[in-house]
Amino acid sequence: MLLQKMPDAALLMLINVQKVYFDTESIEKSTGVRKQKYKLAGNFFSPMGIYTFFDITSKKLSCWHKTTITVGQSHWEDKHPKHLRKPESYVDAKKVEVLTGKEIAQKMRDDNNGFAKVARLCDSKYIQLKNLSRNINTGGYMSEKKKKIVEQSLSDVFNISEVNDNILDQLGLL
Repeated sequence: MLLQKMPDAALLMLINVQKVYFDTESIEKSTGVRKQKYKLAGNFFSPMGIYTFFDITSKKLSCWHKTTITVGQSHWEDKHPKHLRKPESYVDAKKVEVLTGKEIAQKMRDDNNGFAKVARLCDSKYIQLKNLSRNINTGGYMSEKKKKIVEQSLSDVFNISEVNDNILDQLGLL
């Protein structure tokens, strides 16, 4: 397969902001449970090799209403017909997953996963989500749970043992 021979940097050029990827082998960081997830590409921090993704769900109850946008079928562009078929999907701006470039490249090379692009979120909804995300993170507060996830991810990649406000600001999390 062509993806198997591509260098990581070339594979990662296929990941684009505002696109939705289907991850059939996602592992819930808090529970360790493996499940399928749709992930909306958010920010990329190329020098650090870190990518952020918003989790997409069809279960409104799993989201906090003040931090969630509702996405209808008309808000998807270039949507693969077998994916995102529910009338509405929900994106909670607080539910962000941090992946390294290496993790993404492994997922893309995995024949059982592929980390395939399945849609693009329209501009107006993406802007709404980014503004909501920015408003949530204004004020410098980050939950301890989220800080530990970011700290663990940074530790895995860069051997950074303590996350300070400067690092969080560079990641767009403050």
